[in-house]
Amino acid sequence: MLILALLPFFRTKSEQFIDRLYLFKYIFTVSITVTGIVFCFLLGPFADPAIHPWSFSSFLTHVFTPVFSVVDFFLDDRPIKLQAKHVFLTAIPPLLYVFSTAFLSYLNVDFGRGEPFPYFFMNYRSPAGLFGFSEIFPYNMGAFYWIAAIAFVMLMIGALYAKLHGAKEKKGA
Repeated sequence: MLILALLPFFRTKSEQFIDRLYLFKYIFTVSITVTGIVFCFLLGPFADPAIHPWSFSSFLTHVFTPVFSVVDFFLDDRPIKLQAKHVFLTAIPPLLYVFSTAFLSYLNVDFGRGEPFPYFFMNYRSPAGLFGFSEIFPYNMGAFYWIAAIAFVMLMIGALYAKLHGAKEKKGA
């Protein structure tokens, strides 16, 4: 948000700098999209009703914000060519999150609710552990498989957004 707020002040700067800022916008648009998907399909439906997962503020944060972010990304007319290598850059923010939360989990940091993990699919101490499987819901598969599945979705969304952005550029040319 800060980067985008400062963008008008950098219009006189090099185009390469502006392109890099737009690349950050692409990376974080993919990140917020996956945040919305994970909330809507994994966290919200299975959350304890006591935490009010579908409250107005939660809905604004986890549904409206991702939708508006995607709309903003595709309405932006910056003529930058997103390449295949840029898709892989979308994995950096979630990887940093996974590694930092794994480290904090190892240190038994309380992520709220008295639990040393932020989400059930990142519970490395679950009955399924990191690489196992379990009959206990929602720990049917280990954290590694959840993270791999979410990473795959992330890369697919990144590829889709890059492709749609490229199609928009061709149509506008």
